[in-house]
Amino acid sequence: MSKKKLKIFAYTATRSEYGLLFWLLKELNNDPEIDFCLIVSGTHLSKKFGYTYNVIKNDKWKKIKCIPSLTKKNNKFDNLISISKGSIGLSEFLTNENPDCIIVLGDRFELFSIMSVCTLLNIPIAHISGGEITEGANDNQIRNAMTKISHFHFVATEEYKKRVLQLGEESWRILKSGEIGLDNITNLELLSESELHLRLKIDLSKPTALIALHPITLEFNNLKSIVVSLLQALDNFNLQYIFTYPNIDSGSDTIINLFEEYVKNNPKNTILIKSLGQQNFLSLFKYVKMIIGNSSSGIVEAPSFNLPAINIGIRQKGRVFSNNIISCNYDISSIKEAINKGLNYKKRPKANPYGNGNSSILVKNYLKKMLIRKSKKEILQKKFIDYDIR
Repeated sequence: MSKKKLKIFAYTATRSEYGLLFWLLKELNNDPEIDFCLIVSGTHLSKKFGYTYNVIKNDKWKKIKCIPSLTKKNNKFDNLISISKGSIGLSEFLTNENPDCIIVLGDRFELFSIMSVCTLLNIPIAHISGGEITEGANDNQIRNAMTKISHFHFVATEEYKKRVLQLGEESWRILKSGEIGLDNITNLELLSESELHLRLKIDLSKPTALIALHPITLEFNNLKSIVVSLLQALDNFNLQYIFTYPNIDSGSDTIINLFEEYVKNNPKNTILIKSLGQQNFLSLFKYVKMIIGNSSSGIVEAPSFNLPAINIGIRQKGRVFSNNIISCNYDISSIKEAINKGLNYKKRPKANPYGNGNSSILVKNYLKKMLIRKSKKEILQKKFIDYDIR
Protein backbone atom coordinates (compact mmCIF):
# COMPACT_ATOMS: atom_id res chain seq x y z
CA MET A 1 0.00 0.00 0.00
CA SER A 2 1.44 3.40 -0.99
CA LYS A 3 1.99 5.99 1.71
CA LYS A 4 -0.59 8.78 1.76
CA LYS A 5 0.87 12.11 0.76
CA LEU A 6 0.59 15.17 2.98
CA LYS A 7 -1.66 17.74 1.37
CA ILE A 8 0.14 21.05 1.95
CA PHE A 9 -1.03 24.20 0.16
CA ALA A 10 0.40 27.74 0.14
CA TYR A 11 -1.31 31.08 -0.42
CA THR A 12 0.07 34.17 -2.16
CA ALA A 13 -1.61 37.49 -3.01
CA THR A 14 1.29 39.88 -3.74
CA ARG A 15 4.53 39.90 -5.74
CA SER A 16 6.71 40.58 -2.68
CA GLU A 17 5.16 37.75 -0.68
CA TYR A 18 5.59 35.33 -3.59
CA GLY A 19 9.24 36.30 -3.92
CA LEU A 20 9.85 35.66 -0.23
CA LEU A 21 8.08 32.29 -0.32
CA PHE A 22 9.63 31.08 -3.56
CA TRP A 23 12.26 28.64 -2.30
CA LEU A 24 9.93 27.15 0.28
CA LEU A 25 7.37 26.63 -2.48
CA LYS A 26 10.06 24.85 -4.52
CA GLU A 27 10.85 22.58 -1.56
CA LEU A 28 7.18 21.67 -1.17
CA ASN A 29 6.58 21.29 -4.91
CA ASN A 30 9.53 18.94 -5.39
CA ASP A 31 8.91 16.75 -2.35
CA PRO A 32 7.46 13.37 -3.47
CA GLU A 33 5.73 12.97 -0.09
CA ILE A 34 3.72 16.19 -0.51
CA ASP A 35 0.64 16.90 -2.62
CA PHE A 36 1.25 20.62 -3.21
CA CYS A 37 -0.98 23.38 -4.56
CA LEU A 38 -0.29 27.09 -4.85
CA ILE A 39 -3.31 29.33 -4.30
CA VAL A 40 -2.91 32.60 -6.24
CA SER A 41 -4.99 35.70 -5.52
CA GLY A 42 -4.80 39.48 -5.01
CA THR A 43 -2.54 41.65 -7.15
CA HIS A 44 -1.09 38.66 -9.01
CA LEU A 45 -4.27 38.75 -11.11
CA SER A 46 -4.22 42.53 -11.67
CA LYS A 47 -2.92 44.13 -14.88
CA LYS A 48 -2.46 47.39 -13.00
CA PHE A 49 0.12 45.76 -10.74
CA GLY A 50 1.93 43.88 -13.50
CA TYR A 51 -0.20 40.70 -13.73
CA THR A 52 2.50 38.68 -11.98
CA TYR A 53 0.45 35.51 -12.46
CA ASN A 54 2.39 35.18 -15.74
CA VAL A 55 5.59 34.88 -13.69
CA ILE A 56 3.99 32.26 -11.46
CA LYS A 57 2.79 30.22 -14.45
CA ASN A 58 6.29 30.20 -15.90
CA ASP A 59 7.66 28.75 -12.66
CA LYS A 60 5.70 25.55 -13.42
CA TRP A 61 4.10 24.51 -10.13
CA LYS A 62 2.39 21.11 -9.99
CA LYS A 63 -0.99 22.63 -9.23
CA ILE A 64 -2.18 26.26 -9.23
CA LYS A 65 -5.59 27.56 -8.18
CA CYS A 66 -6.53 31.17 -8.96
CA ILE A 67 -8.93 32.97 -6.61
CA PRO A 68 -9.82 36.43 -8.05
CA SER A 69 -10.48 38.97 -5.31
CA LEU A 70 -9.63 42.52 -6.37
CA THR A 71 -12.08 45.21 -7.42
CA LYS A 72 -11.27 47.93 -9.96
CA LYS A 73 -10.73 50.60 -7.33
CA ASN A 74 -8.30 50.70 -4.43
CA ASN A 75 -9.63 52.21 -1.23
CA LYS A 76 -10.64 50.96 2.18
CA PHE A 77 -14.16 49.98 1.12
CA ASP A 78 -12.93 48.12 -1.96
CA ASN A 79 -10.33 46.30 0.13
CA LEU A 80 -13.21 45.06 2.30
CA ILE A 81 -15.03 43.84 -0.82
CA SER A 82 -11.80 42.15 -1.90
CA ILE A 83 -11.64 40.25 1.40
CA SER A 84 -15.23 39.09 0.90
CA LYS A 85 -14.61 37.95 -2.69
CA GLY A 86 -11.49 36.10 -1.61
CA SER A 87 -13.37 34.37 1.22
CA ILE A 88 -16.08 33.11 -1.13
CA GLY A 89 -13.60 31.72 -3.65
CA LEU A 90 -11.46 30.11 -0.95
CA SER A 91 -14.51 28.59 0.76
CA GLU A 92 -15.62 26.82 -2.40
CA PHE A 93 -12.14 25.52 -3.23
CA LEU A 94 -10.98 24.48 0.25
CA THR A 95 -14.24 22.79 1.20
CA ASN A 96 -13.61 20.34 -1.63
CA GLU A 97 -9.83 20.02 -1.19
CA ASN A 98 -9.56 19.86 2.64
CA PRO A 99 -5.73 20.14 2.83
CA ASP A 100 -3.70 19.06 5.86
CA CYS A 101 -2.24 22.55 6.18
CA ILE A 102 -2.04 25.93 4.43
CA ILE A 103 1.10 28.09 4.56
CA VAL A 104 0.78 31.88 4.68
CA LEU A 105 3.29 34.67 5.14
CA GLY A 106 3.24 38.06 6.77
CA ASP A 107 0.62 40.62 7.61
CA ARG A 108 -1.32 41.66 4.52
CA PHE A 109 -5.05 42.43 4.72
CA GLU A 110 -5.73 39.65 2.18
CA LEU A 111 -4.97 37.17 4.97
CA PHE A 112 -8.32 37.98 6.58
CA SER A 113 -9.88 35.81 3.86
CA ILE A 114 -7.68 32.79 4.44
CA MET A 115 -7.75 32.99 8.23
CA SER A 116 -11.53 33.09 8.46
CA VAL A 117 -12.10 30.30 5.93
CA CYS A 118 -9.47 27.96 7.41
CA THR A 119 -10.78 28.54 10.94
CA LEU A 120 -14.35 27.61 10.02
CA LEU A 121 -13.25 24.64 7.90
CA ASN A 122 -10.82 23.35 10.59
CA ILE A 123 -7.78 23.59 8.31
CA PRO A 124 -4.46 24.10 10.16
CA ILE A 125 -2.49 27.22 9.24
CA ALA A 126 1.30 27.60 9.23
CA HIS A 127 2.26 31.27 9.55
CA ILE A 128 5.63 32.74 8.59
CA SER A 129 6.97 36.04 10.06
CA GLY A 130 5.01 36.24 13.30
CA GLY A 131 6.25 38.13 16.35
CA GLU A 132 7.41 41.14 14.35
CA ILE A 133 6.32 44.71 15.00
CA THR A 134 5.53 47.45 12.49
CA GLU A 135 3.98 50.19 14.58
CA GLY A 136 3.21 52.49 11.67
CA ALA A 137 0.79 50.16 9.91
CA ASN A 138 -2.35 48.23 10.72
CA ASP A 139 -0.36 45.22 9.51
CA ASN A 140 0.61 44.95 13.16
CA GLN A 141 -2.90 43.97 14.23
CA ILE A 142 -3.33 41.65 11.24
CA ARG A 143 -0.05 39.87 12.03
CA ASN A 144 -1.00 39.33 15.67
CA ALA A 145 -4.46 38.11 14.69
CA MET A 146 -2.83 35.71 12.24
CA THR A 147 -0.60 34.40 15.03
CA LYS A 148 -3.53 33.61 17.30
CA ILE A 149 -5.45 31.95 14.45
CA SER A 150 -2.45 29.90 13.24
CA HIS A 151 -1.24 26.52 14.46
CA PHE A 152 2.44 26.62 13.46
CA HIS A 153 4.76 29.62 13.63
CA PHE A 154 8.02 30.15 11.75
CA VAL A 155 9.79 33.21 13.13
CA ALA A 156 12.93 35.05 12.06
CA THR A 157 14.70 35.85 15.35
CA GLU A 158 14.78 34.84 19.02
CA GLU A 159 13.16 38.14 19.95
CA TYR A 160 10.24 37.44 17.62
CA LYS A 161 9.91 33.93 19.06
CA LYS A 162 9.52 35.40 22.55
CA ARG A 163 6.73 37.66 21.33
CA VAL A 164 4.81 34.71 19.88
CA LEU A 165 5.25 32.93 23.23
CA GLN A 166 3.90 36.04 24.96
CA LEU A 167 0.75 35.64 22.90
CA GLY A 168 0.19 32.34 24.71
CA GLU A 169 1.37 29.91 22.02
CA GLU A 170 2.74 26.49 22.92
CA SER A 171 6.49 26.22 22.36
CA TRP A 172 6.24 23.09 20.16
CA ARG A 173 4.30 25.12 17.61
CA ILE A 174 7.16 27.61 17.10
CA LEU A 175 10.40 27.29 15.14
CA LYS A 176 13.03 30.00 14.85
CA SER A 177 13.77 29.44 11.17
CA GLY A 178 15.32 32.77 10.15
CA GLU A 179 13.84 35.13 7.59
CA ILE A 180 12.71 33.04 4.64
CA GLY A 181 13.31 35.83 2.08
CA LEU A 182 17.07 35.51 2.62
CA ASP A 183 16.96 32.16 0.83
CA ASN A 184 16.76 34.18 -2.38
CA ILE A 185 20.24 35.56 -1.73
CA THR A 186 21.61 32.06 -1.19
CA ASN A 187 19.85 30.38 -4.12
CA LEU A 188 19.31 32.97 -6.84
CA GLU A 189 21.97 33.62 -9.45
CA LEU A 190 22.23 37.39 -9.10
CA LEU A 191 22.73 39.39 -12.26
CA SER A 192 25.78 41.35 -13.35
CA GLU A 193 25.72 45.08 -13.95
CA SER A 194 25.66 44.57 -17.72
CA GLU A 195 22.79 42.06 -17.49
CA LEU A 196 20.76 44.52 -15.41
CA HIS A 197 21.50 47.22 -17.97
CA LEU A 198 20.07 45.05 -20.73
CA ARG A 199 16.96 44.21 -18.72
CA LEU A 200 16.19 47.58 -17.13
CA LYS A 201 17.74 49.97 -19.68
CA ILE A 202 19.58 51.91 -16.97
CA ASP A 203 23.31 52.62 -16.65
CA LEU A 204 24.31 51.49 -13.15
CA SER A 205 27.84 52.86 -13.51
CA LYS A 206 26.16 56.14 -12.51
CA PRO A 207 25.33 56.59 -8.79
CA THR A 208 21.84 55.16 -8.34
CA ALA A 209 19.28 54.82 -5.55
CA LEU A 210 16.36 52.38 -5.37
CA ILE A 211 13.06 53.87 -4.15
CA ALA A 212 10.57 51.53 -2.44
CA LEU A 213 7.83 53.40 -0.59
CA HIS A 214 4.55 51.89 0.60
CA PRO A 215 1.43 53.50 2.13
CA ILE A 216 1.59 54.21 5.85
CA THR A 217 -1.84 52.93 6.78
CA LEU A 218 -1.97 54.63 10.18
CA GLU A 219 -0.97 58.00 8.66
CA PHE A 220 -3.18 57.85 5.58
CA ASN A 221 -4.22 61.53 5.66
CA ASN A 222 -0.60 62.73 5.47
CA LEU A 223 0.46 60.40 2.67
CA LYS A 224 0.57 62.93 -0.17
CA SER A 225 2.71 65.39 1.78
CA ILE A 226 5.06 62.53 2.79
CA VAL A 227 5.60 61.50 -0.83
CA VAL A 228 6.06 65.11 -1.94
CA SER A 229 8.68 65.63 0.79
CA LEU A 230 10.57 62.56 -0.41
CA LEU A 231 10.53 63.68 -4.04
CA GLN A 232 11.63 67.21 -3.16
CA ALA A 233 14.48 65.76 -1.11
CA LEU A 234 15.59 63.62 -4.07
CA ASP A 235 15.91 66.76 -6.20
CA ASN A 236 18.92 67.79 -4.09
CA PHE A 237 21.16 64.91 -5.19
CA ASN A 238 22.93 64.03 -8.41
CA LEU A 239 21.62 60.48 -8.46
CA GLN A 240 19.65 58.19 -10.73
CA TYR A 241 16.47 56.82 -9.21
CA ILE A 242 14.73 53.50 -9.81
CA PHE A 243 11.16 53.71 -8.49
CA THR A 244 9.12 50.59 -7.79
CA TYR A 245 5.36 50.31 -7.39
CA PRO A 246 3.98 50.26 -3.84
CA ASN A 247 1.80 47.48 -2.48
CA ILE A 248 -1.97 47.67 -2.89
CA ASP A 249 -2.83 49.16 0.53
CA SER A 250 -5.18 52.16 0.55
CA GLY A 251 -3.17 55.12 -0.69
CA SER A 252 -1.13 53.24 -3.27
CA ASP A 253 -2.79 55.21 -6.08
CA THR A 254 -1.52 58.44 -4.52
CA ILE A 255 2.04 57.13 -4.50
CA ILE A 256 1.81 55.75 -8.04
CA ASN A 257 0.42 58.99 -9.46
CA LEU A 258 3.11 61.12 -7.81
CA PHE A 259 5.87 58.73 -8.87
CA GLU A 260 4.60 58.71 -12.46
CA GLU A 261 4.49 62.50 -12.56
CA TYR A 262 8.00 62.78 -11.13
CA VAL A 263 9.44 60.28 -13.60
CA LYS A 264 7.67 62.04 -16.49
CA ASN A 265 9.23 65.36 -15.42
CA ASN A 266 12.69 63.83 -14.86
CA PRO A 267 13.16 61.35 -17.73
CA LYS A 268 16.97 61.58 -17.83
CA ASN A 269 17.64 60.17 -14.35
CA THR A 270 14.53 58.20 -13.35
CA ILE A 271 12.72 54.99 -14.22
CA LEU A 272 9.49 53.52 -12.80
CA ILE A 273 9.01 49.74 -12.82
CA LYS A 274 5.78 48.04 -11.70
CA SER A 275 7.35 44.77 -10.61
CA LEU A 276 11.10 44.16 -10.64
CA GLY A 277 10.94 40.52 -9.54
CA GLN A 278 13.22 39.09 -6.86
CA GLN A 279 16.19 38.44 -9.15
CA ASN A 280 16.32 41.98 -10.53
CA PHE A 281 15.47 43.52 -7.16
CA LEU A 282 18.19 41.74 -5.17
CA SER A 283 20.73 42.06 -7.99
CA LEU A 284 20.30 45.84 -7.81
CA PHE A 285 21.35 45.68 -4.15
CA LYS A 286 24.86 44.91 -5.36
CA TYR A 287 25.13 48.10 -7.43
CA VAL A 288 22.91 50.86 -6.06
CA LYS A 289 24.19 53.33 -3.47
CA MET A 290 21.20 52.83 -1.16
CA ILE A 291 17.55 51.90 -0.89
CA ILE A 292 15.19 54.70 0.16
CA GLY A 293 11.65 54.35 1.49
CA ASN A 294 9.95 52.20 4.11
CA SER A 295 10.08 48.69 2.67
CA SER A 296 10.93 45.70 4.84
CA SER A 297 13.53 44.74 2.22
CA GLY A 298 15.71 47.53 3.54
CA ILE A 299 15.47 46.05 7.01
CA VAL A 300 15.76 42.34 6.17
CA GLU A 301 17.66 41.80 2.90
CA ALA A 302 19.81 44.96 2.66
CA PRO A 303 22.03 44.02 5.67
CA SER A 304 23.28 40.98 3.74
CA PHE A 305 24.67 43.38 1.12
CA ASN A 306 25.94 45.98 3.58
CA LEU A 307 23.62 48.35 1.74
CA PRO A 308 22.52 51.55 3.48
CA ALA A 309 18.74 51.69 3.90
CA ILE A 310 17.10 55.07 4.38
CA ASN A 311 14.08 54.17 6.50
CA ILE A 312 11.48 56.96 6.35
CA GLY A 313 8.94 57.31 9.15
CA ILE A 314 7.31 54.77 11.44
CA ARG A 315 6.12 51.99 9.12
CA GLN A 316 8.95 49.64 10.19
CA LYS A 317 9.18 50.83 13.78
CA GLY A 318 9.58 47.88 16.14
CA ARG A 319 11.55 45.56 13.85
CA VAL A 320 15.08 44.39 14.67
CA PHE A 321 17.43 46.88 12.96
CA SER A 322 20.95 46.16 11.75
CA ASN A 323 23.58 48.90 11.57
CA ASN A 324 22.82 49.57 7.88
CA ILE A 325 19.52 51.29 8.78
CA ILE A 326 19.46 55.10 8.71
CA SER A 327 16.11 56.28 10.04
CA CYS A 328 14.59 59.70 9.45
CA ASN A 329 11.36 61.64 9.80
CA TYR A 330 9.02 62.70 6.98
CA ASP A 331 10.27 66.27 6.51
CA ILE A 332 12.56 67.23 3.63
CA SER A 333 15.56 68.21 5.76
CA SER A 334 15.49 64.94 7.71
CA ILE A 335 15.30 62.87 4.50
CA LYS A 336 18.15 64.89 2.95
CA GLU A 337 20.30 64.39 6.03
CA ALA A 338 19.67 60.64 5.96
CA ILE A 339 20.55 60.38 2.24
CA ASN A 340 23.79 62.27 2.89
CA LYS A 341 24.60 59.76 5.64
CA GLY A 342 23.87 56.97 3.21
CA LEU A 343 26.25 58.41 0.64
CA ASN A 344 28.97 58.54 3.31
CA TYR A 345 28.13 55.16 4.82
CA LYS A 346 31.19 53.13 5.83
CA LYS A 347 30.47 49.48 5.19
CA ARG A 348 31.00 47.39 8.30
CA PRO A 349 30.67 43.63 7.73
CA LYS A 350 28.27 42.13 10.25
CA ALA A 351 26.08 39.03 10.33
CA ASN A 352 22.49 39.62 9.25
CA PRO A 353 20.32 39.26 12.39
CA TYR A 354 17.60 37.65 10.25
CA GLY A 355 19.59 34.53 9.36
CA ASN A 356 21.83 33.04 6.71
CA GLY A 357 19.47 31.87 3.97
CA ASN A 358 18.60 28.26 4.85
CA SER A 359 15.05 28.74 6.14
CA SER A 360 13.03 26.91 3.49
CA ILE A 361 14.33 23.43 4.23
CA LEU A 362 13.97 24.02 7.98
CA VAL A 363 10.34 25.10 7.58
CA LYS A 364 9.41 22.21 5.29
CA ASN A 365 11.03 19.53 7.45
CA TYR A 366 9.57 20.85 10.69
CA LEU A 367 6.09 21.15 9.21
CA LYS A 368 6.20 17.62 7.80
CA LYS A 369 7.39 16.25 11.12
CA MET A 370 4.60 17.96 13.08
CA LEU A 371 1.85 16.98 10.63
CA ILE A 372 2.96 13.34 10.92
CA ARG A 373 3.57 13.24 14.69
CA LYS A 374 0.53 15.20 15.82
CA SER A 375 -3.07 14.26 15.22
CA LYS A 376 -5.33 16.83 13.58
CA LYS A 377 -7.17 17.19 16.88
CA GLU A 378 -3.91 18.00 18.73
CA ILE A 379 -2.99 20.57 16.08
CA LEU A 380 -6.36 22.31 16.01
CA GLN A 381 -6.98 22.30 19.78
CA LYS A 382 -4.91 25.25 20.90
CA LYS A 383 -4.02 25.86 24.52
CA PHE A 384 -3.18 29.27 25.94
CA ILE A 385 0.06 29.09 27.89
CA ASP A 386 0.70 31.63 30.66
CA TYR A 387 4.46 32.15 30.48
CA ASP A 388 6.53 34.05 33.00
CA ILE A 389 8.57 35.94 30.41
CA ARG A 390 10.96 38.54 31.80
